[in-house]
Amino acid sequence: MAPINGKIFDSHGSNALITIGTFLHVFGIMMISLSAQYYQLFLAQSVCSGIGSAMIFHGATNAVSTWFSSRRGLALGLASSGASIGGVIMP
Repeated sequence: MAPINGKIFDSHGSNALITIGTFLHVFGIMMISLSAQYYQLFLAQSVCSGIGSAMIFHGATNAVSTWFSSRRGLALGLASSGASIGGVIMP
């Protein structure tokens, strides 16, 4: 997924990646409720939600790494740890 996400990020920016990724992730979660067989569950959760989550993650990570020119590692570390702490505090 990284080459495709990189191409979309380079040509359209992080807004397009996060918008498409959010739609795919929510669509995959909604399709899980309609699945009746195992392959449908696999397609909804593993493929659709996985691609959506990857697009959201790459959009957020690439936006931070292109915004900061100095202390880029610190910025990425703070963004990653902030997302993890936010997931624990507000699940």
